[in-house]
Amino acid sequence: MKRALVRTLHVAALVGTVLGCQHCFAQDVEHVSFSSKPGVERPGVAHKGGMGLEVSLDWDQANWELETDKEKKSFTAACWSPRVAVFYSVSRAMDIRVAAKTISADDDDGSMDMASVGLGSKYRVHTNTDFEPYVCFLVNYLVSVAADESGEMARKIGDPDNSFGASFEVGVAYLVSDAMDLRVSAHYETLLGAAGVDVDSDSGDYNFGSIGFGLGFSWHF
Repeated sequence: MKRALVRTLHVAALVGTVLGCQHCFAQDVEHVSFSSKPGVERPGVAHKGGMGLEVSLDWDQANWELETDKEKKSFTAACWSPRVAVFYSVSRAMDIRVAAKTISADDDDGSMDMASVGLGSKYRVHTNTDFEPYVCFLVNYLVSVAADESGEMARKIGDPDNSFGASFEVGVAYLVSDAMDLRVSAHYETLLGAAGVDVDSDSGDYNFGSIGFGLGFSWHF
C-alpha cells in the first residue's frame, strides 16, 4: 500500500514537472529581457512577494544501506526523483518553504521507494539580469521507506522510526516572467543518522544519501 502510494505520487510529480516546464517555455516566447535596459530595475520573480509553487525533476545517484545483526548491505542506483515545494517570500531575496520528495530506485540486488518532507529556506542573489544564482537548505523528515532485496534470501524493509535528514541545493534561475522562473541545480541529500526499520520479523538500521542535478520551475501566485 505504501509503495503504491509513493509510486503514484512519483508519477504525478513527473507529469506536473513536464507540463510546468512546457508552460515556462511558452511564456518565454513573450519574454522581454529587463537586463537590456540600463538603469531600469528588473521586476523579476525575486521582487514579487507572497506564496508560490516550485516543481522539480531531479536526477539522483542514490545510495542506501541496510545493517542488521547478521549482515550489512549497500545498494546504489541512478533514478529520476520528483520534488514539490510551497514557499512564501519573506523578502526580495529569501523565502521559507515546505517541500516533499519521492525517490524510487532499482539496484541489481534490490529496490527502494522513499518519501520525505522538509522545511527550509532559499536565498537568491540579485544580479540585475534575467539570471539569479541561489542556494537552498532543508531539514527533512523521513516519512516512508519500502524496500525489497532480490535473491533467495530476499527481505522486505519498511516502517522507519523517526528520522531526520538534510539537503543542500545550489543553482541558477532564469526569469521567464514577473511570476515564473526556470531553474537548473545541483544538490546533495543525506540522513542525519540511521533510521530504525523493520526487516521482516527483525529490525535494522537504514541509511541513505544522494547527489544529483535538477530541472524545474517556480510560479508565484
